[in-house]
Amino acid sequence: MKRTVEHCSRTGSTIVWLGEKGFDVAHCYFTAESWADNSHIVLARMADRKHSMASELWLTDIRTGEACFLTDRAFWSSYIVQDGIVYHTTEHDIWKTPLDTGKTELLWHGDVRYQLDGPPSMTADGRYLSAYWREADGRTSINRFDLKTGQMEEFLKIKFDEPFPVANHCMLNPQNGDQMFFSHEGTCQYITNRLWLTDYPSHTAHNLFRQRLDAEGNNGEPCGHEMWGADGKGIFFVKYISTTILPGGVWYFDLAENSAKLIGAGYKYWHVASAPDGRRAAADTQIGGSYSEVVYLDPDRKTEQVVAIAPTDWVHPTHPHPRFSPDGRKICFAALDENGRTRLGIADISHLMQP
Repeated sequence: MKRTVEHCSRTGSTIVWLGEKGFDVAHCYFTAESWADNSHIVLARMADRKHSMASELWLTDIRTGEACFLTDRAFWSSYIVQDGIVYHTTEHDIWKTPLDTGKTELLWHGDVRYQLDGPPSMTADGRYLSAYWREADGRTSINRFDLKTGQMEEFLKIKFDEPFPVANHCMLNPQNGDQMFFSHEGTCQYITNRLWLTDYPSHTAHNLFRQRLDAEGNNGEPCGHEMWGADGKGIFFVKYISTTILPGGVWYFDLAENSAKLIGAGYKYWHVASAPDGRRAAADTQIGGSYSEVVYLDPDRKTEQVVAIAPTDWVHPTHPHPRFSPDGRKICFAALDENGRTRLGIADISHLMQP
């Protein structure tokens, strides 16, 4: 990968950029780990993101740009890295590729009935991987794949009423393999029960955050782009810029308290990711025009600070989708280069974490 370093005059940050001429390069979706360690990240390289998300995965050293090919059985947003292995899904299959050998192994094969959706999630102990797909009758089958036994285990099947029947964005609680978050997908201005939790022992589900209607009877709290806190105690989400019951911004649903609280409302937030400590967050913004902002949030200090400017055309995978490094001291994000190709930016936030 080509590695360059630039100083941002607006934010004061030094940004490391990784990209490759003639290709689109990006990390995975923000809910799925792309970092192998604090110096290496698994990047998806696409021939043309606007034509296909089919990808090669490359283990890349952020210090030098040196990259090692891993596999071409991959798609952007359909992989996750943990414990020295990248787990990746194709249309009907689950694979794993150790980062040290690059030897790909098939873990699970489903027939044409199983159109795997993504991105995957995993428990921190490495036991379970999420898997879900649409059944012929329109129901979503939500499952965990047991990496120890090789068994696919179903939480439940669910279908919402028309015109928005889809359940997706399924994410295992990183600290509790018996809990899976999922979302009621559809036009967020109309969905009033977006956030859901399903329990494996009971095979039931319930809505977490009941969105309120405004004085005109419209959805006053359109929200989405959720991610578990790394400690498994709650879920970060965004109340979008179209919310009419203020404040909008980054919110956190606490499972123990069964309630949501505001984390930050200083910017027009879009996606939000948890830091490894489960408290701090990184988010991008939806401000229109030709760029998005990458913001670091520290609720303990009550600070929200722009750390990078990410040029974008708003087409996947050029949503910034910020993600913390394992030590929580860097934030990676996707952005456009001067040729309209996707590349990866990495902002160091160490100076913002000092006492």
